[in-house]
Amino acid sequence: MALTYGALVLAFGWALIVDPLSTVSPWLVAALAGASLSMLTTAVAAAPTHARLGRGWDAVLVARLLVVDRVRTLAAVVCLVGALGAALTSVDSTGAWTRTGSEGPSHSAC
Repeated sequence: MALTYGALVLAFGWALIVDPLSTVSPWLVAALAGASLSMLTTAVAAAPTHARLGRGWDAVLVARLLVVDRVRTLAAVVCLVGALGAALTSVDSTGAWTRTGSEGPSHSAC
């Protein structure tokens, strides 16, 4: 799990370096928000609940974990939709990647 979240943090760090917050798309902001909520929910609620369940089964803890898992799943879906939106709006009709900043659109081939 650390590898997954580490890769996610690196990917978003790279995206924000390439496109600073002043020029970042709303899609990327949505993806970052979804990923952040998913990671925060995992750290604050899912991991501790799993640890408690490791000591023995408890119906209240299982119910709590199901709610937490739904929140994490919803956050992951928001991240996915944001990432797809960012990717799809970053390609122009010729298939070239575009970036819109304060100076207007620019094109570069990848």
